Amino acid sequence: NMGARSNDKENYRWTFLVKNNEDRDDFNGVIPFCKWLATSGTAFTSQITTRLDADQWLRGHAVNVLTGAGDSYGGDGSQHNVQFYVRPSDGRMLYFPHDMDAFYDAGRGLIPNGDLAKIIAVPAHARTYYAHLLDIMGTTYNTRYMTRWANHFGQLLPSQPFNSHLAFIGQRQAFAAEPARAFVVT
Repeated sequence: NMGARSNDKENYRWTFLVKNNEDRDDFNGVIPFCKWLATSGTAFTSQITTRLDADQWLRGHAVNVLTGAGDSYGGDGSQHNVQFYVRPSDGRMLYFPHDMDAFYDAGRGLIPNGDLAKIIAVPAHARTYYAHLLDIMGTTYNTRYMTRWANHFGQLLPSQPFNSHLAFIGQRQAFAAEPARAFVVT
């Protein structure tokens, strides 16, 4: 996880680059979040819905994981290339997938890091996460839906290998579908 460093915002500055409201230089949401991520057991699970928007967080992970990219927070063991945002209305951290453009693997694991593993250790969150995977695969991350777009963009960019991209989507969906269905009670 991101790890608890201290109460000194300078220890967070390089890892958590402020990209909005820079003049405020506010790490008041980041520091408690990082300290919470460093906890485990009940200290962690009892605070999931207080510290983050669990549904949004799990859907963001699902999107990232389905790409099969390996150089982002949704890639195997990566603890970088992610955007977090502290929502002002409730102080919960939001997760936005970022930089999902490298090291693709159709067989990459569906639980890419320890942070997600701790969240989905709670059965209700595991069901939500896997339901998001199934929903995304059922609506947009599938060859049936993406073929139209691949053909369209293939006409605009004929040098791009859209057929291999479609094949990858099919492989990734086939890899992810069965484990996801196993966790979702219908």
